[in-house]
Formats: sequence, C-alpha cells, structure tokens
Amino acid sequence: MIADSVSIRDSMEGVKAFFEKRQPNFKATLENDAPPSFPWWTDIDFGRKPKASKPKL
Repeated sequence: MIADSVSIRDSMEGVKAFFEKRQPNFKATLENDAPPSFPWWTDIDFGRKPKASKPKL
C-alpha cells in the first residue's frame, strides 16, 4: 500500500506544496485514483444476530 502511494498523482502536489510552503491542492479521489492494492481486505458477512429468547419458566 505504501509503495503504491508513491505513484498517486497527488503525491507530487504534496511535495511541491511543501517546498513552496503553501497548502496542497489535492484533486485525487479514492474512487478514481485508488492504488491497485486497494482494498487489501476481504469483506466478512456477519449476518444478523439471533434475537435473545425469553426464559421458559
């Protein structure tokens, strides 16, 4: 994930803004510019939890 972040187009803007001592103007979005390794997790289906049953006594 860290290695992929080097190629993000906003990384150069961040470096330039730092050296020019200004606020960065980031334009990348996660939907359009996510690294190839994103998402790195697998979704887990937890389903619905069963309702607690009432005592029979």
